[in-house]
Amino acid sequence: MKMPPVWLRIAEKIGVDALMVLWRELDGSDDVPRTDNGMLLLRLRPFDSWQRQMRNQHIKMLAAAGRSPAQIRQALMEHYKLSLTTGRIARIINESHE
Repeated sequence: MKMPPVWLRIAEKIGVDALMVLWRELDGSDDVPRTDNGMLLLRLRPFDSWQRQMRNQHIKMLAAAGRSPAQIRQALMEHYKLSLTTGRIARIINESHE
């Protein structure tokens, strides 16, 4: 059986045993949709979308702890090497209040 190249790259990065555990878990799950011939249909949001969501949650947590947008900006630079404007940070904070 030939595996798609993406799965071979994943096996190189996480190890064949870890890939087998993942595959077995997905195959045994009733939560994973399948095609008519039994192929697994995986739906993952783009990784950068997930990262943005985690970043925004972190920003909101810092704001709830009383940090100002300028302090949050500094924390993002120090810990993540991420530069956002204080205006963008304020908009992210205010998204939870709408």
